[in-house]
Amino acid sequence: MKNKKRLVVVLGVSALLLFGCSSAGKNEVVIIDEETGEEIVVQQEELDAKEKEIQDYSQHLSETFTASMSLQDTFAHALDDMFTKESSASQFAKILRDQVINESRDVLDKGEKYNFPGDYFELNQMVVTNLNNQHQLFLDAVNEATTASQTEDREVDIVKLREQLANLKQEYLTIVNTWKNGGNAQH
Repeated sequence: MKNKKRLVVVLGVSALLLFGCSSAGKNEVVIIDEETGEEIVVQQEELDAKEKEIQDYSQHLSETFTASMSLQDTFAHALDDMFTKESSASQFAKILRDQVINESRDVLDKGEKYNFPGDYFELNQMVVTNLNNQHQLFLDAVNEATTASQTEDREVDIVKLREQLANLKQEYLTIVNTWKNGGNAQH
């Protein structure tokens, strides 16, 4: 009888330990540190929060670059119209003032103020630099077009503006590639 009681107590304690440990383990996840290869145990909530932060940042990047590409398209079409002589420097300047400059400022402000995940500092620097370069291109172009429209013997350097736009697009592709490769900037 003593052995039966002892066996019941041992089984009861074992069951409590087993169930207690397994329920604590359910809230933990083992991940592998990419740099060291070491196994790290983290809380599921922490992992979920990190994934949400990354999803939110991905959404922010998507919205930012959708708006940015739209502005670049408007700019490129306006440049095309100047190439084909369908519009003048003053018309080009008006398009930039009416359809590009303020929205570009908004996109830049949102990019600079976004609370990005700390792991993506270098990537976010690339994004903000690209948005600043884009906004500066638009400002330079509207200034050049306004000056050209006020001075008869001065023209807008459309080739230079097209090259600067191509450079912006290349920066964008580098950012996209960096994000697809885990967000770490390659040096």
